Amino acid sequence: MTDKVILVTPPDDILIDGIRILLVDLNSSQTQLISDALNRLTGDTTVISYMWNSKDNIDWLLDKKLKSQKKARKTKKNNTLRT
Repeated sequence: MTDKVILVTPPDDILIDGIRILLVDLNSSQTQLISDALNRLTGDTTVISYMWNSKDNIDWLLDKKLKSQKKARKTKKNNTLRT
């Protein structure tokens, strides 16, 4: 299991680094699938799960999508520089 899983919902945000996933309008079986996958993670990883549904503010969703993409690009660039 991962070290820490943080669930963030509108209008909140978080300022720590970690693996960011954006979850949009999940049903119960999809939520269970994500939970099972997170339970299989190993290591000292922090996972930040942004959970949004269609009744929430769309601006929040777009902001979190942008943050997730920036983090992914930064991680990819750092991994490329190490090899």
